[in-house]
Amino acid sequence: MAGRPVGTKLSQETKDKMRKSAIERNKNPEYIQKLKDSHSSKQDPDRWKEMCEAGSVRMKENNPMKDPKISSKMSKSLIESNRTRFENSTYRFRLDVLERDSYCCQRCGLTNMLSFQIFGCRNNVHHIDYNKNNNDIKNGITLCQHCHSKTTKFNKQYWIGYYTAKME
Repeated sequence: MAGRPVGTKLSQETKDKMRKSAIERNKNPEYIQKLKDSHSSKQDPDRWKEMCEAGSVRMKENNPMKDPKISSKMSKSLIESNRTRFENSTYRFRLDVLERDSYCCQRCGLTNMLSFQIFGCRNNVHHIDYNKNNNDIKNGITLCQHCHSKTTKFNKQYWIGYYTAKME
């Protein structure tokens, strides 16, 4: 859908044209009847249900995924893209580190369940070298929200030394 770029302002001439068009449209008896039908159907549950079912049937009849060629091609591409996304993702890194550390904070020992009850969130995975692109399992450690909040760029060397000693 082509249109004007986001953030551009409309000229007064364009605004006037749009206003006139809306006025003319609102005088059209077919348009008025269509609006009345759409609003009255919401008050009439049977009519509303009938309209929804008609739309659902129309969507099912025109569904391109019913074509076996299209559906098999789409499913293969989706499976492949999801597999590579999962294998190369930080999500996989996070799961691996959490499983290795038994979902417990490696500094204070808080479990995932207790962390959720206390802080309202699960335990975090912290990148030891502060490089979020380095998803090597040795570069991650599980921390609760409290311990993770103490890892800042100002004490980076302390945390790197702490984790390296703990990992060895």
